Amino acid sequence: MIKQKIALDSNILSYAEGINDPDRQRLAHACIAQLDFAKVAIPIQALGELYRVLVRKGGYTSSLAREIVMQ
Repeated sequence: MIKQKIALDSNILSYAEGINDPDRQRLAHACIAQLDFAKVAIPIQALGELYRVLVRKGGYTSSLAREIVMQ
């Protein structure tokens, strides 16, 4: 039996953190809220990209960005 997973992209994750604008943040939260978390996978590359976006574009400290990524 094949178990299907849904992979979250770094764009969805960064939008959910509020990077860019509030409309995208609301849409990202709405999309994520509809997911079955037992079927969600977050690729390690997406986590690395999220960290980089939070620090460089979002102005987050490295420790705060690391804390968010590790959640």
